[in-house]
Amino acid sequence: MSFIEEKILLDPTQFYVRLPLENAGNVRDLGGYPGIGGRPVKFKRFLRAGTLAYLESWEIKFLIDYGVKTVIDLRTSSEAANEPSPFAKQKGVCCLNIPLLLGDLTQYPFQYENLDALSDMYIHIFNSNSGMIAEAVRQIAGACEGTILYNCSAGKDRTGVLSYILLALAGVSPEDIIANYQITETYYLPLFKKYAPDFDKIPIHYLGSTARNMELTIEFITNKFENVENYLLTHGVGVVEIEKVRERLLY
Repeated sequence: MSFIEEKILLDPTQFYVRLPLENAGNVRDLGGYPGIGGRPVKFKRFLRAGTLAYLESWEIKFLIDYGVKTVIDLRTSSEAANEPSPFAKQKGVCCLNIPLLLGDLTQYPFQYENLDALSDMYIHIFNSNSGMIAEAVRQIAGACEGTILYNCSAGKDRTGVLSYILLALAGVSPEDIIANYQITETYYLPLFKKYAPDFDKIPIHYLGSTARNMELTIEFITNKFENVENYLLTHGVGVVEIEKVRERLLY
């Protein structure tokens, strides 16, 4: 069977954990995890992803056929300009830019040699960019029917933070939240080797997604706010909006 024939056989009406895309290998459905009262998280409601800039036309069509109606780009405006999302001008898709880190990424004091640099980044996002987190949750609560895809550059850090928020609101266990975060390294590193010429200059712990990063982030939220819902309520997200997000997440 030829490669073209294999692509034709891909069926976007089916459910996927990791979507069969070649040029964005870390596009994953949040569905399937047990949540509140054992209710499972719905498939085809949320997709997490890295950069979409290298997608081919058949991959864009596959995502639209899968149900994507809203794209939330968590990258900075400069990142979005350097690697434009193919959905920014896609008819029938609402594309929003809600950066979870602001300005030039090189300004942040996250040092490569610090083994906890990634958790420091995530905690910084919660501490300093609460307005953007609240805006993302409000946009999700008010989004039209269909699948919401959210992405950053690697689909690992900023995407990992929003994934934690969504899964926690659904009542998914910390173990499953950590596992959902942790698997990114497996899918992301091959793509990074392909598209980043300076791959060998960056320490592997900075490119990875080890459990400790998310464990420390969950510990921070638990100690300071008890849970993600309290964090959101503290930063201006309403009870009704939170319930709308939960309704979207759970069967």
